[in-house]
Amino acid sequence: MDETQEEQERGVTIEVTTRHFTTPNRKFSILDAPGHRDFIANMITGASQANCGILVIDVQPQAFERGWEIGEKQGTTREHAVLARSLGVTQLVVALNKMERVEFSQERYEEIKEQVLPYLVRKGFKQGDIYFVPISAITDENVTRKASDERLTSWYGTDSPCLIDVLDGLRLPQRTFKRPLRVSVTDYTPKTQGPLIGDCVFAAVEQGVVVEKKELLLMPHNVTVYVKGIARQDESVEYAVGGSIVDIGFCLPAGFLTTSLQ
Repeated sequence: MDETQEEQERGVTIEVTTRHFTTPNRKFSILDAPGHRDFIANMITGASQANCGILVIDVQPQAFERGWEIGEKQGTTREHAVLARSLGVTQLVVALNKMERVEFSQERYEEIKEQVLPYLVRKGFKQGDIYFVPISAITDENVTRKASDERLTSWYGTDSPCLIDVLDGLRLPQRTFKRPLRVSVTDYTPKTQGPLIGDCVFAAVEQGVVVEKKELLLMPHNVTVYVKGIARQDESVEYAVGGSIVDIGFCLPAGFLTTSLQ
């Protein structure tokens, strides 16, 4: 999902990218957060809005070990897990990726799981809320459909859940519709086209309901803004409830410095 030229040239995710998809049971918004240690701040932005997390681990020889280092150069895999839990993520799917590079080895899968699971439990995740899934993203093996490669099914089985199955079965977060509205803003952009032309923020509705053509109090600036439009999954909506990730277009008062939002 890397979109910018710099991301494609460097081969790493830098900005948080949002994508949406639907399963037979649910609608999901993916916040693709960077894994490189230089962009931890952007990873925090993504994790702070999440109801659950997918920790993607490269199972190739030495790749996992580099991300799992301890000491002064603690690996980013450990760091991301701790940050996700501290930011309120309670359900975690551990996707062991690039299994095709190790011939779908059960030994490698168990080796990594035996190191990661106890660490996650020590850091506050409940064992029942941690799910390990072996996948090959490049071939879609065990991602959107159940495993079919004999090297994997020989030990994982043909009826074990694929990644989408696991996501579909996660516990839904509690929705707090009746509490006072609270929206956390993570990004600001002046839109130049579409239904939200003008000042727009990318935000998570933490609780309550935000409604089109209503006023909001923008903090810590203590100024009142008028909501002129709301978009969810690139479609205009009249309102958004707690748990939604949306774009909100609004009218700022005259003289307000938009640089304070950036």
